[in-house]
Amino acid sequence: MGPRGDAERFAALWTAAEPDLEALVSLVGTVGRDAPDPGALLDGLAERVSGSVGDGVDGGRVLAVLFGGDGLRGDRSTYGSPDNSLVDRVLLRRLGIPLSLSVVAVLVGRRLGVPFDAVGMPRHVLLRDPVAGTLHDVFDGARILDATGAAELLARIDPGTPWRSEFLESMTAHEIVDRWCRNLRVARTAVGDGPGVDRIVGLELSRPDPPPDAVVVAVGRAAGRGAFAEAASLLERHAPAGPAGVPWRERAQQFRARLN
Repeated sequence: MGPRGDAERFAALWTAAEPDLEALVSLVGTVGRDAPDPGALLDGLAERVSGSVGDGVDGGRVLAVLFGGDGLRGDRSTYGSPDNSLVDRVLLRRLGIPLSLSVVAVLVGRRLGVPFDAVGMPRHVLLRDPVAGTLHDVFDGARILDATGAAELLARIDPGTPWRSEFLESMTAHEIVDRWCRNLRVARTAVGDGPGVDRIVGLELSRPDPPPDAVVVAVGRAAGRGAFAEAASLLERHAPAGPAGVPWRERAQQFRARLN
């Protein structure tokens, strides 16, 4: 499937009445790559977990298998690697960042009839076991946290952000995928993978509500290769309504002036 087909599929998945989280993160991770089927890898992991816990499947036992022993763990040495936002690479390397590890747990749990929710704090993601009522830091071996522990964790990693109880709300599929795309876009930018950045931005711009930072990246890349008409069109198409969009439209006019 080419870039246009990938974007069309992403848009269809995004706008579905019930967005398919697994299909979305799998598409984001495999677009432009010859990668193994993430679904088959998740099936295999679920079978391994099921074989380990037997009939006593509950959230605690599932997490003990997923994140104990030689299971999944947080990638502390190459945290910013794009591999940490590719489902197949996370499963094959058994390494990931808080978001990807939490999503793997959610998707494996679904296969086993065990519900988990991803909880999107600023700069970190936790996992909730709604049945047990527990929070887990899967980047740290699925360590159990309470609200106080979560607030202390945030104070360490983002001391400038005051704690708010809303930080412990479960993420929607859209929120997860939005954050996933941004993580991968930033990671590919950091390693200088321009084509990879373009592929992710192409998916993001196919949404009815593309994130402004993705638009800014797309504009910058278009202008960087001298495609000023494309840069102007992007700004005009995605400019916010009202006064907030004035700087966008003025910048578009500046790009169009360079075509004369």
